Amino acid sequence: MNEHFNWLSGFVLPYLNFFIFLSILVFFAKAPVKEMIRKKRTSFENLLSQANNAKEEAIKKTTELDLKLSKLDLLFEEKSKAIVLEAQVEADKIVAEGKRQAEVLKEDAMRLVREEASKLKASLQNEILAEAKSALLSKIKEELSAENKDFFVNKQIKELSRLASLS
Repeated sequence: MNEHFNWLSGFVLPYLNFFIFLSILVFFAKAPVKEMIRKKRTSFENLLSQANNAKEEAIKKTTELDLKLSKLDLLFEEKSKAIVLEAQVEADKIVAEGKRQAEVLKEDAMRLVREEASKLKASLQNEILAEAKSALLSKIKEELSAENKDFFVNKQIKELSRLASLS
């Protein structure tokens, strides 16, 4: 058994073949692989740039919306204060009008009371005068003689008429 190992065909040539294959592969595949990696990198950079732009735009929009919201809050507060003030002014007007109408009603009531009191006073005076006249006439008729009756009756009638005309 005299087998002997051929170093050249058994060891060197397969590795040399492999090295040549790798060199050819690298020589021909290097440019397309680099181009593919460059395109992927450019695509990722574009996507990253778009994402950053979208993020900046979102931050800008958020800032704008926060500013608008703050302005709306201020506007809401101003409108609320204006509405409350307007309601207070209207309430004051209503109260003032109510007081004015109450005064008018009070004055009307007082005027009616005075008128009724005057009427009642005049009525009572007339009744008192009529009663006094009647009582006086009866007393005179009882106490005076026939001769003096006419004189006193006429005198009393004149006096009563004068009193009636004064009131």
